[in-house]
Amino acid sequence: MRIRKPKPSDVDSKEAKTSLASNTLAIAVVTGFATLAAAGFGAYALVASAKLSRIESCTKRIDERELATREKAAALLKNLGGFLASTAMSEDTAVVGIPGTRVVESAFELMAYAPPELNIVAVNIGLTIRQGLAAKTPSQQREAIVAGSHAFDGWTQNYSQHMKSFDAERAACQTN
Repeated sequence: MRIRKPKPSDVDSKEAKTSLASNTLAIAVVTGFATLAAAGFGAYALVASAKLSRIESCTKRIDERELATREKAAALLKNLGGFLASTAMSEDTAVVGIPGTRVVESAFELMAYAPPELNIVAVNIGLTIRQGLAAKTPSQQREAIVAGSHAFDGWTQNYSQHMKSFDAERAACQTN
């Protein structure tokens, strides 16, 4: 007794080939869509990362400029305080000359970091101190004192406004 295997018919063979081709095509289409989706997610992540990096870089530059301005303004105020203290201890221009020179230097140094409105006040402070140091006669000294009483006008308002401008610049980093 022999067992016979039925012969596959041509119809079954064609169906199997069509089914195999159909499955292969479906797998290729799904793989293609998955690859495109992964590439899309990767591109989105890259764009988002670049935007975040740009915002952080922009904010860091503004923070550094603000810090430098604050440090220069603090140096000017410190030197001005030292000069005022030295004038209370001595009327000798040789004694007050060094602290006075520091005020003038720090006033001009601040100009590299501040806007024109604040620079005007800083230069006015520096030039007024210089005027006082150069004064030789009582009349010149009185003129320097009068000028000194107005030299600081506008400092607080302009300094505060400049510090607020850094906040506005940081906010602009988020939108640009």
